[in-house]
Amino acid sequence: MRKTTGRTLFAACSAVALTCGFAGDAFAQAAATQTEEIVVTGSRIRRSNLETPAPVQAVTAAEIERKGITNIADAINELPIAGMPQAPRGDQGDSATGRNYLNLFNLGTQRTLVLVNGRRYISSNPPSATGTPGNQVDLNTIPTGFIDRIEVVEAGGAAVYGTDAVAGVVNIILKKRFTGVDLDFQYGISDRDDYPTRRERGTIGFDFADGRGNFAVSAEHAWTGSLTAMSRDWSAAGLTTVSNPRNTSNTDGIPAQITVPDHRFIEFSVGGVPFRAPAPLPNFILTMPNPNGSGTVPALFGPGGQLIPYNIGTYYQPAFSSGGDGYRLADVTSLVTGVRRTNVSSIGSYDIADNVRLSGEFSYSSTRAKEPVNQGIFNTALLTGNNGPIRMTTANPFLSDQARTILNNQGASTFFLSRASMDLVPDGSAVSAGTEIYRGVLALDGDFRAFDRDFYWNVSANHAYGSGYFRSYGVNANRFNLAVDAVRAPNGQIVCNSTLQNPTSTNPDIAGCQPLNLFGAGSPSQAARDYVSALFERSYTNHQFNYLGSIGGDVVTLPGGKVKFVTGLEYRKDSAAFTPNANAANGIGRDIAIASVKGDYDTKEIYGETVVPILGGNFTLPFVQALEFSGSGRYVDHSIAGTDNAWSLGAKWKVTEDFSLRGTRSNTFRTPSLVELFLPASSSLTSGIDPCDARNINAGANPGQRTANCQALFRSLGLPSNFSLTSLGQNASVVNSINSGNPKLKNEHSTSWSAGFVAQPRWVPGLTFTADWVRFNVQDAIVTFDLATILRTCYDSPAGAASCSNFTRDSQAQLATARTGYVNAGFIKYYGQNFVLDYQVPLDKIFAGDPGRLGVTLSLNHTQSLATSVTGFSYDAVHGDNVVSGSGSGAQAPKWGGKIDVRYDWGPVGVNWTTRYVSSAVFDRTYTIENRDILGVDEYWQHDVAMHWEFRPGMTARFGVSNLADAKPPYPISYVTNALYYDVIGRSYFAGLNLKF
Repeated sequence: MRKTTGRTLFAACSAVALTCGFAGDAFAQAAATQTEEIVVTGSRIRRSNLETPAPVQAVTAAEIERKGITNIADAINELPIAGMPQAPRGDQGDSATGRNYLNLFNLGTQRTLVLVNGRRYISSNPPSATGTPGNQVDLNTIPTGFIDRIEVVEAGGAAVYGTDAVAGVVNIILKKRFTGVDLDFQYGISDRDDYPTRRERGTIGFDFADGRGNFAVSAEHAWTGSLTAMSRDWSAAGLTTVSNPRNTSNTDGIPAQITVPDHRFIEFSVGGVPFRAPAPLPNFILTMPNPNGSGTVPALFGPGGQLIPYNIGTYYQPAFSSGGDGYRLADVTSLVTGVRRTNVSSIGSYDIADNVRLSGEFSYSSTRAKEPVNQGIFNTALLTGNNGPIRMTTANPFLSDQARTILNNQGASTFFLSRASMDLVPDGSAVSAGTEIYRGVLALDGDFRAFDRDFYWNVSANHAYGSGYFRSYGVNANRFNLAVDAVRAPNGQIVCNSTLQNPTSTNPDIAGCQPLNLFGAGSPSQAARDYVSALFERSYTNHQFNYLGSIGGDVVTLPGGKVKFVTGLEYRKDSAAFTPNANAANGIGRDIAIASVKGDYDTKEIYGETVVPILGGNFTLPFVQALEFSGSGRYVDHSIAGTDNAWSLGAKWKVTEDFSLRGTRSNTFRTPSLVELFLPASSSLTSGIDPCDARNINAGANPGQRTANCQALFRSLGLPSNFSLTSLGQNASVVNSINSGNPKLKNEHSTSWSAGFVAQPRWVPGLTFTADWVRFNVQDAIVTFDLATILRTCYDSPAGAASCSNFTRDSQAQLATARTGYVNAGFIKYYGQNFVLDYQVPLDKIFAGDPGRLGVTLSLNHTQSLATSVTGFSYDAVHGDNVVSGSGSGAQAPKWGGKIDVRYDWGPVGVNWTTRYVSSAVFDRTYTIENRDILGVDEYWQHDVAMHWEFRPGMTARFGVSNLADAKPPYPISYVTNALYYDVIGRSYFAGLNLKF
């Protein structure tokens, strides 16, 4: 008879918490009365004993629904092993806008492989200089209607599934068949009456051909709101760190940096600040008579173009002041980006014969996301070139008489306007993004018996097509310059000087020029806005073709059971094309022209796997109730990166009926993605921690070397060795950077191992405890040489490091230009432990009658060590464990993360209580009180409660409160990225209704 995957085998998991760290063992318990063999993630071998050498955690569809989770990314990110994700929070920028990528163990989102039913899912990560490179799967695009469970394998998986499975594998397993009608509705709102969420989903399925066939289709629409930093008091506070003017030395006990609220930029405003010279210092701001007393005060342009007094607040250094009227970054910072998702999926199967099944999957996904705010168009004294302040004269006809008189009276007939033009282009330059994905799978599965042995086979074709875009408005640089040069024509009309000088020109830029008034917020006319605005769009397409064929079965029978194997072939081709629109391709904005790029690669792979049970069943020894070894290997021929291989060895030793040991040793790899290989060159303004800044010169992993190298730099520029640098490139994005892909990249490699035990004491029925130690060592890691990394590598390494040629400085040691990109250089080393305790409390043995069912699951992750290096040498290593802000290193991992789920069911009523914990952490392990006044953040606790009630058969209502205590991210967490470990919404509510027919 045909052996099928039995869904009933996993029914027990519906009463288990989202985290079943003992998943393989829990499944084995549920399988005690089962005889069918199934496949567990991390292996392609069918087995009835589901205890696996590699740790597996599980999330069930029932738990997702009970908790009111509408996006599977949120469910997986609850697991303590899930590190800081890419999520629709903070200023994502360009390609990352609104996306959800997983990040197991904080090894990077590109090192977690996401599968659907054990098969690859197309990446929707577009090529962008500001995104995270890799083949990441956006979980927004995966439909939820047919999800049965999600299994997460820790530590590797490349030998079984191929590239990208470095940190682990997330396998989203769908139902095999569905009958009936399932309608689901949910709505949520925050305690502050914002951030609405909504989902509607309908699923229908039926059998046909006397039950030999089944077909089902599901459609859903989900929508989440958006928030800005001003939406929450902790993020609106605008906390930042500045140089402490009271600091006198590195040994005075006074911190070099202090935390201040209400971060402002005095160098520009939305109405414009007039400067005497293009220098970002308060003494260069032009003044006006003090209307409230004697003397003069700084001035800025108010509404209508009048000069008004300018309160610069407390000034600390360029780009950093506190309070006053300067430009407030919190006003234009996204806290959460809204996402709209429409997903349609279908599944079908037909038993061609008793031992052959035809099955298929189809899915369509459309996502749309848009940042609520962005930073607009800048012309500021902090920058140079097209982004620098605008040279103006008092002859400008848009200048008010009041302003002209004040400026002329102080001899400023020529001045420099420093302005944040939030009123110039549509949407304030906010980034919007969209994705569409079509995916189809056709598979044949069968089994047969030969030579008195059972065999099974599978062939499948998986085709997917994805397209998308990310777009924002900017200015046409040439038109902007023409429009700013406004003059008064002889007839008294204000016109562009270029039009006046060339009245017969057929050049549309000249003939259509509209003069631009930049004095005061809201002053630009609609005609001028339309003239200078330009839409910059970058679209992309991804194609994936994946063909699999495998055969497996029994080889011989040993005393411990049957030796099993599976072997197969896989072919995969991925291609991508990147196409800028005409505005971006022609470089009419303030960045360089962006070229169209396309590329592809294919892989030919062969793999094999075996399980060898040495002892077990009726053949045991003292303290050896069962002993099993497993092994897998994969050979890959990559058309660009060349040949490579991955392998894994595992063992399980059941010492007693109550206690088992398990372990794995793996060698895995990750091939470079299309983004890393073919990213087109593009320019942007960037920033980064500057080691030679006075705040950092005595810090870092190698402070002596850093100080010596920086002093040598100062001397080479004719500056004194003890020059005190306040780096503008650290304070703001002012450094012109060129970024591009690298077609010479090779595979990165990782060795990993896991070792642990499973305890299921018979004298405590329902209790399971697992503990696993996990280690990763990634070598030749494909890393991004961003500005912070280049600088750290240059100054913390011996003099003459190659990275020092990747940037330039001006005569005052200010950062001017940089060239960034991808290289095979770095390493990542991780060591930690995972603990899971699950207790299904036997209430009927404690209380009489029907007391219901109680379950408790506690899961913990301990990051003992996490070190990253870009150069691959120890002097560059940054230890990120117990760190919530990597100070440019990218390493962010609090020491402890935990979650406890308490579930109680009594008849038609059920309650879930979930508590999440994140330990206290520091901002940088090298900091002391000499560096910073606040060295870290406190621990964080969040409590969620959800209830459901089946008030009629097939009709279930659910409701809940997330973040019951309204816990805020711990002070003084940034509102941009460092809050991703914490809830940024605050207390919120949801209510839902499920109808089954």
